[in-house]
This record gives sequence, structure tokens and C-alpha cells, in this order.
Amino acid sequence: MYQASRGGKTVVPLEAKGRFLGSSNTPKFSKIVSWKYSHMSARLVREDLQMNHSRLLSTKLVQSVSAHVEEGAEAICPHNSCFYEVVDHDIPTECEQYSS
Repeated sequence: MYQASRGGKTVVPLEAKGRFLGSSNTPKFSKIVSWKYSHMSARLVREDLQMNHSRLLSTKLVQSVSAHVEEGAEAICPHNSCFYEVVDHDIPTECEQYSS
């Protein structure tokens, strides 16, 4: 944290360039929470973080962090603008059976 000797505006470089998502969530923490939330309910994410990482969170914070991650992803690749090729899994394959 920096402030000129004459006073005035206080500058906090970490806040300016720290890439915080929301008010105080680091990218690493946001990635952890959003990944867990994509695999389990917000209540289970909250319990997991409390039990395994000693982080007390509310269910609302889990949802909020994931919403910020979604907004960031949406800014990079707006909805319906990123396409991928679907692989055809119905292509017949040949198998050989070997016996010993």
C-alpha cells in the first residue's frame, strides 16, 4: 500500500493488478470453488472447504464466486460464439480377439 508523503489517494497495487474476482477472491481460490461447485452442490462445497481447508464460507459466497468466474469466461468467449467439433462416436471399429 502506497501513499504520497503529502497525503492524498492511497494506492494498493495488489487490488489494481491482483486480478481479484468479486471483492476479495483470488483467481486460484475462485478456480477451486467453481470447480468444486460444478461437481457438487454449494452446501457440499462449503462443507468440503471447511473440513479440508479450514475455510468457512457461506453458500451464497460459493454461488457468487462461481457467478464471477462465469462472467469472466463469458467475457473471453461470449455465449454461442465458441464452437467445437462434435466427434462422431458411431463410427464402426474393428477389434481382433486374441487367445493365449
